[in-house]
Amino acid sequence: MQLQTLATTCLVLAAKYEEDRDIGVRDVINASHRILHPEGDPAKLNDHMYELRRGISELTFVVLRELNFDLSFGHPFDLLAAYLDTLRSWMPKEFSDKPIIDSCNTMLRDCYSVPDFVLSHSSHSLVIAVISLVLKGMDVDVPHCRDWYEALNKSMTEQRLQRVELEIIRKVYELNSCTN
Repeated sequence: MQLQTLATTCLVLAAKYEEDRDIGVRDVINASHRILHPEGDPAKLNDHMYELRRGISELTFVVLRELNFDLSFGHPFDLLAAYLDTLRSWMPKEFSDKPIIDSCNTMLRDCYSVPDFVLSHSSHSLVIAVISLVLKGMDVDVPHCRDWYEALNKSMTEQRLQRVELEIIRKVYELNSCTN
């Protein structure tokens, strides 16, 4: 088995899990082929393609077994949207005056450039740290609630928040000279 076939299988499985009906096995194979052969011809619909599709279908079950059929994943972007909606209801003027939502989405996307970092934190911790950094960067205070992060998630502490913020600064943006 080639690593590319396994990667393609994982992409196919992800598309199926997300119930994206617009992305089929052939689309993923074509995208993978284009990544591996950027200057080459498009993948041809021939016996090799059908063999590859069959192999991917069989490998899908192997991947599922390795994952114990557990494909659940708490998407941080869903949580980010929910938390931002809550905060927007608390401070609508700040949200209309400043690009808080876009900045939070951008920072969370940036965090995905370090996958181990994203996987090492709960979605709640990651999202709250992103929001906190963006609000600090825009000099926005949440009114009437110094510990606003606890209102969003009771298990979040100030120490954990500071630790995750610092990790974002150091690991994602590679700024090592920052202090608390």
